[in-house]
Amino acid sequence: MTDIHKILTEWTYRLDSGYPKTDSDYEVLRDVLVELTDLSRPDINTIVNKSKVLKEQDDSEDISGDFISVMENVLTKAKFDRNILDQILNIYNTLSPTEQFNFQKNFRKHSIESYIAGGYQSFIKFNDIVPIGKAAGGMGRGEVPVILGVADTETGGTGRHDVVMTKTNKEWEVKELTKAVSFDPAKYGAVTRFPLTYEMQEFYKTIVEPFKNMGDTTQSLKSIVDPDSHTSLEKLINIILTRFAKDEYINKVSGFREISYTIWQDWYIGFQELNAIFFQTELDTDVQDTRLSTSVSGDRKSFWISDDEAEKIELSAGSDKPISIKVGDTIDNENKDIVIWFKRVERSKFIKNPNILIDHLQDIKDGFFEKIEGLIFYFVGDTKPNIGTSSMFATTNATKSIYRFRYKERVANLNKYSFIANQS
Repeated sequence: MTDIHKILTEWTYRLDSGYPKTDSDYEVLRDVLVELTDLSRPDINTIVNKSKVLKEQDDSEDISGDFISVMENVLTKAKFDRNILDQILNIYNTLSPTEQFNFQKNFRKHSIESYIAGGYQSFIKFNDIVPIGKAAGGMGRGEVPVILGVADTETGGTGRHDVVMTKTNKEWEVKELTKAVSFDPAKYGAVTRFPLTYEMQEFYKTIVEPFKNMGDTTQSLKSIVDPDSHTSLEKLINIILTRFAKDEYINKVSGFREISYTIWQDWYIGFQELNAIFFQTELDTDVQDTRLSTSVSGDRKSFWISDDEAEKIELSAGSDKPISIKVGDTIDNENKDIVIWFKRVERSKFIKNPNILIDHLQDIKDGFFEKIEGLIFYFVGDTKPNIGTSSMFATTNATKSIYRFRYKERVANLNKYSFIANQS
């Protein structure tokens, strides 16, 4: 069976304008039919000739004097409010006769593909339309021309994504990138929606902040590790100081409002460096943190016990026979105890596998793209629309408590930001 949609999509994609304008454009149709179908030459000639006749008939028709009324009715059904309609009409009335003719011939005629391929050109002057006054918000630059040019579309308003395909109910998002080639995914990107936010806050609460309050951490830790590991220990302390324990970082993590790409890069490199310290050296050898915790009337206490004593408890669980164990010192503050802190660092999932951070960042970005049929985006100040895919972008920062996505190919010095480059 011949896939008409596939043929039309391929044909319009090959045309500079995105739609047929000259006789040579119909020779392109002929080539597509030869490549994609098994139709005979006579059948192909018939299709091409009929297409030319239909185009000639269409071109010979007078522009309807009632077009404005028709357009208003169509765009009202597309859920444009009066504010937007008035702006469209004002711009339309400033167009030259040729521009109005092209507008009418392309009005609501395109697929997304043919619109991107060149159909957008008839609607460039409408790119800057956004709600004004009391209607401001809910619509950004570049959304209006898409709905003017693409058939069976309506605005998604504030409750859905920017462009809704009415026949399929699929949704497209339209974004103009910032000068930093990033965009704001609005409420989807709220930092409170994602586990990564809370996991990084927990890392700081249980590891970084206690570290800052320990005093001479190096000397305390030297007492619990083998002297041969003191060099590794000093490296560990330095990594935490330079990659995580900066006052600026601690302050920003608590609210998670502004987390720059330099902070993410420090974290990612820091996790990699700590992984190398813990899992490629002997630093953690024989450092034990086995504890026995009790709770009496809500009063919780913890005590050191050996691994052997812990095994006794485990083996006798459920038995009526009494056992005797040796209980060590009381642990006054688990958040400050140096051994407990040391083992928390070692057991951090980000340190065990630094790429978990990349996975989290990628999941945030991929989740956005999974909720939409596709992304139409513009570079700042440009009128040409582009199709965006998840692989083109990376989660790079949080601004105003919103995770933001950046276009990877235009990130300056991408090789310096491995946490961006490694998001695929």
